[in-house]
Amino acid sequence: MYYKLKANTFFRNYNNIGYIVNIPNNSDRVVNESGALFLSLLSYKAQSLKELSNIALDKFVNVSLIELQNDMKDFYDRFYFEDFLIRGESEEECDNLEKISISNATIKNQFNSYEMQNNIGTQEFLEKYFAKNPKLLSFQIELTSKCNERCIHCYIPHEDKLYNIDDNLYYSVIKQLKDIGIISISLSGGEPMLHPNFLEFLKYAQDSDFYVKVFTNLTLLNEEIIKLMQNNRTSVYVSLYSMNEVNHDAITQMKGSFNKTKSNILKLIENNIPVYINCPIMDYNKNDYNEVYKWAKDLNLEVRVDYDIMARCDLTTDNLEHRLKTEEMENIIINILDNNKENQKQTVSKELNKDKEYTSDRDLCGACITSCCIDVKGNVYPCTGWNYNCGNLNETSLKDIWEKSPQMLYIRSLNRKDFKECVDCKDIDYCFMCMAKNANESKTGNPLDINNHFCDVARMNRQVIENWREKNL
Repeated sequence: MYYKLKANTFFRNYNNIGYIVNIPNNSDRVVNESGALFLSLLSYKAQSLKELSNIALDKFVNVSLIELQNDMKDFYDRFYFEDFLIRGESEEECDNLEKISISNATIKNQFNSYEMQNNIGTQEFLEKYFAKNPKLLSFQIELTSKCNERCIHCYIPHEDKLYNIDDNLYYSVIKQLKDIGIISISLSGGEPMLHPNFLEFLKYAQDSDFYVKVFTNLTLLNEEIIKLMQNNRTSVYVSLYSMNEVNHDAITQMKGSFNKTKSNILKLIENNIPVYINCPIMDYNKNDYNEVYKWAKDLNLEVRVDYDIMARCDLTTDNLEHRLKTEEMENIIINILDNNKENQKQTVSKELNKDKEYTSDRDLCGACITSCCIDVKGNVYPCTGWNYNCGNLNETSLKDIWEKSPQMLYIRSLNRKDFKECVDCKDIDYCFMCMAKNANESKTGNPLDINNHFCDVARMNRQVIENWREKNL
């Protein structure tokens, strides 16, 4: 039997544990030291079980080759059934099966002694495991602040959209990320395809064994870019605001943007390139955003909506004039529940922890815990849209900033209990509290400043969901 990693599967060995992830499938696993050894032997080229076990034999004491082969086969087969690996009778068969997707619905049992035994989610496990030295897993790079659109709700001030990242800085960042063992990077802007070296940057990231997410409006997509993305190691995230050309273009303030974005989404689908649609909802599209849902559903595409846009990262709030009023969000949430089966499943199964005491060490987002980002000038921020400067990569290494930056350590030290008014709030299970949104609407940029607007949204969200549950359970 032959085995190989799927093209969209990534493995990293972290401090005696192994981490494997299939990013398009949004599935991951943590394994112990022995399991990490087994996975580290695999590559994107098919190898026989005999070959793999012979290599592994030197690492084990008092284990026969036959016993090891059987253990490795059981181990690899489980990962095969969960869609992390390709399995075949020959190298040729493995190559031919590369594009076949295997359902993981039936395999949910414990692996064997080589899998970490834990009762929590993978990401939570990693956060706890690396609590004293958090592991950077994903990173976003702003290739350019320039953009050919001027979206009315954008959190980046339009007057700042002037710069490209320096080539040497980009390549240095990629090398540092590879040394750290990061898995996923995001290329963003502005509009990243405006950078004159976008193609070279994308290829270099792919060749560095990263899964690459490209955040783009797709108006500049061309055949060269499509060809480079056809390797199962790149996905695209794009905003589509309406199926009404006038409304979409009114939001982007670029005439013809709707037709370009829509047609290029279809081109990506035709070329089997994963594409995910974002649909921020505001005053311009509050009455027709649902048509985006319907269109995407027919194409089997995932749509993420955001009905609570955030203020600009320079602490100005002019863009919020387009944000929906709290009462306008109610119908949108109901509509999402009525039309999104995955959301329904999560809502119905959700444990309502009304009496929960928030004493956890974190219970916040992954900013400065598993992720961060840089702008075109090399400034490191906790997340995109939050201009809380943690250091600059032209002056300090990413490793040193991640491990030693006072700003990074401060954000990392925060937990839910630091938000005093939130601890005893009955709406906390329904709150999508975001430190970046807090900071951007604070006069001082303080992430601990809770805006009453977010409290109103949480209260309304709780009422809507509880009413929906009562009617549908």
